[in-house]
Amino acid sequence: AFIESADLGPSPPPIYSADGQRVNTRDKRFKDKLMEERQTLLEKAIAENPALKAFAPGFAPAKKIKKIDIPVDKYPDYNFIGLIIGPRGNTQ
Repeated sequence: AFIESADLGPSPPPIYSADGQRVNTRDKRFKDKLMEERQTLLEKAIAENPALKAFAPGFAPAKKIKKIDIPVDKYPDYNFIGLIIGPRGNTQ
């Protein structure tokens, strides 16, 4: 196997999809980790040499996600959504 038993931490509790299939198996978590590493390496390589984009058809950079804590309790009358989304739904 590709996974060394010494490198394994405790298994998380199982998560099941709507049809009853387990979605967080050890193999799936390992594959997700490898795909994330591949994505990062491709982004770095294409940033340094844009000509490499031809060798990765269908590649798109990963969307960056940032969680923002909105203090609605502290400022109940402030329009945070309008500030974040911007006028007419155009993001800032």
